[in-house]
Amino acid sequence: MKTITSVLILLFATSIQADTTVAESVIAPHVDTTQSIDWIGNTEWSATLETETKSSKYYGHLSTSVPILNDLLNIDWSGKWEIAPTVGGLQNFDSHKLGVSKKLANGLELYVDNTLTKKLKRTETFVGLTFSW
Repeated sequence: MKTITSVLILLFATSIQADTTVAESVIAPHVDTTQSIDWIGNTEWSATLETETKSSKYYGHLSTSVPILNDLLNIDWSGKWEIAPTVGGLQNFDSHKLGVSKKLANGLELYVDNTLTKKLKRTETFVGLTFSW
Protein backbone atom coordinates (compact mmCIF):
# COMPACT_ATOMS: atom_id res chain seq x y z
CA MET A 1 0.00 0.00 0.00
CA LYS A 2 2.88 2.41 0.82
CA THR A 3 4.48 1.70 -2.57
CA ILE A 4 1.27 2.43 -4.46
CA THR A 5 0.78 5.68 -2.51
CA SER A 6 4.36 6.74 -3.21
CA VAL A 7 4.00 6.06 -6.93
CA LEU A 8 0.72 7.99 -7.09
CA ILE A 9 2.26 10.98 -5.30
CA LEU A 10 5.29 10.89 -7.63
CA LEU A 11 3.04 10.77 -10.72
CA PHE A 12 0.88 13.61 -9.37
CA ALA A 13 3.95 15.78 -8.62
CA THR A 14 5.39 15.11 -12.10
CA SER A 15 2.06 15.99 -13.71
CA ILE A 16 1.86 19.29 -11.76
CA GLN A 17 5.44 20.18 -12.73
CA ALA A 18 4.72 19.46 -16.42
CA ASP A 19 1.54 21.55 -16.31
CA THR A 20 3.44 24.45 -14.70
CA THR A 21 6.12 24.35 -17.41
CA VAL A 22 3.47 24.34 -20.18
CA ALA A 23 1.55 27.16 -18.49
CA GLU A 24 4.71 29.27 -18.15
CA SER A 25 5.54 28.84 -21.84
CA VAL A 26 1.98 29.78 -22.86
CA ILE A 27 1.48 32.70 -20.43
CA ALA A 28 4.92 34.31 -20.68
CA PRO A 29 6.85 32.85 -23.60
CA HIS A 30 9.32 35.80 -23.70
CA VAL A 31 10.39 35.40 -20.06
CA ASP A 32 13.54 33.37 -19.45
CA THR A 33 12.52 31.12 -16.57
CA THR A 34 15.93 29.47 -16.38
CA GLN A 35 17.50 32.59 -14.82
CA SER A 36 16.74 33.05 -11.17
CA ILE A 37 16.59 36.38 -9.37
CA ASP A 38 19.35 36.82 -6.83
CA TRP A 39 17.35 38.76 -4.22
CA ILE A 40 20.32 39.23 -1.90
CA GLY A 41 23.92 38.91 -3.12
CA ASN A 42 27.20 38.46 -1.29
CA THR A 43 27.48 40.75 1.71
CA GLU A 44 30.75 42.67 2.07
CA TRP A 45 31.99 43.75 5.51
CA SER A 46 34.73 46.14 6.55
CA ALA A 47 36.16 47.40 9.84
CA THR A 48 38.23 50.54 10.39
CA LEU A 49 40.14 51.90 13.37
CA GLU A 50 41.21 55.55 13.45
CA THR A 51 42.41 58.24 15.82
CA GLU A 52 41.80 61.98 15.98
CA THR A 53 45.17 63.70 16.13
CA LYS A 54 44.16 66.78 18.13
CA SER A 55 41.93 65.17 20.75
CA SER A 56 43.52 61.69 20.92
CA LYS A 57 40.13 60.03 20.55
CA TYR A 58 39.93 56.60 18.97
CA TYR A 59 37.06 55.47 16.74
CA GLY A 60 35.98 52.18 15.26
CA HIS A 61 33.77 51.79 12.22
CA LEU A 62 31.93 48.67 11.13
CA SER A 63 30.22 48.71 7.75
CA THR A 64 28.46 46.38 5.37
CA SER A 65 27.13 46.52 1.83
CA VAL A 66 24.47 44.11 0.55
CA PRO A 67 23.67 43.91 -3.18
CA ILE A 68 19.98 43.25 -3.91
CA LEU A 69 17.92 42.33 -6.97
CA ASN A 70 20.76 40.94 -9.12
CA ASP A 71 23.09 43.81 -8.13
CA LEU A 72 20.59 46.48 -9.19
CA LEU A 73 21.15 48.39 -5.91
CA ASN A 74 23.26 48.09 -2.77
CA ILE A 75 22.02 48.73 0.74
CA ASP A 76 24.85 50.16 2.85
CA TRP A 77 25.11 50.46 6.64
CA SER A 78 27.89 51.66 8.92
CA GLY A 79 28.22 52.29 12.63
CA LYS A 80 30.75 54.44 14.47
CA TRP A 81 31.97 53.91 18.03
CA GLU A 82 34.30 55.92 20.23
CA ILE A 83 36.73 53.36 21.66
CA ALA A 84 38.17 53.74 25.16
CA PRO A 85 36.58 57.10 25.99
CA THR A 86 37.90 58.95 29.02
CA VAL A 87 34.46 58.78 30.69
CA GLY A 88 31.84 56.06 30.38
CA GLY A 89 33.46 52.66 29.96
CA LEU A 90 34.96 50.77 27.05
CA GLN A 91 33.08 52.38 24.17
CA ASN A 92 30.42 54.95 23.30
CA PHE A 93 28.21 54.44 20.31
CA ASP A 94 28.36 57.53 18.10
CA SER A 95 26.16 57.18 14.99
CA HIS A 96 24.78 55.06 12.15
CA LYS A 97 24.77 55.64 8.41
CA LEU A 98 22.18 53.94 6.25
CA GLY A 99 22.08 54.38 2.53
CA VAL A 100 21.44 53.08 -0.94
CA SER A 101 23.94 53.06 -3.78
CA LYS A 102 23.76 52.25 -7.49
CA LYS A 103 26.72 51.38 -9.70
CA LEU A 104 26.25 53.44 -12.88
CA ALA A 105 29.34 52.24 -14.76
CA ASN A 106 32.69 50.68 -14.05
CA GLY A 107 34.23 52.95 -11.38
CA LEU A 108 31.18 55.25 -11.07
CA GLU A 109 28.62 54.97 -8.26
CA LEU A 110 25.70 57.18 -7.14
CA TYR A 111 24.72 57.08 -3.45
CA VAL A 112 22.30 58.47 -0.88
CA ASP A 113 23.38 58.21 2.79
CA ASN A 114 21.39 59.14 5.87
CA THR A 115 23.16 59.84 9.16
CA LEU A 116 21.16 58.50 12.10
CA THR A 117 21.51 59.12 15.84
CA LYS A 118 21.65 56.44 18.53
CA LYS A 119 17.83 56.47 18.56
CA LEU A 120 17.70 56.11 14.74
CA LYS A 121 16.62 59.72 14.14
CA ARG A 122 17.87 61.13 10.83
CA THR A 123 20.14 64.13 11.26
CA GLU A 124 21.34 64.70 7.69
CA THR A 125 21.27 63.22 4.20
CA PHE A 126 24.15 63.09 1.73
CA VAL A 127 23.75 62.58 -2.04
CA GLY A 128 26.96 61.96 -3.90
CA LEU A 129 28.86 60.44 -6.76
CA THR A 130 31.94 58.26 -6.24
CA PHE A 131 34.58 57.85 -8.91
CA SER A 132 37.07 55.04 -8.30
CA TRP A 133 39.96 53.66 -10.30
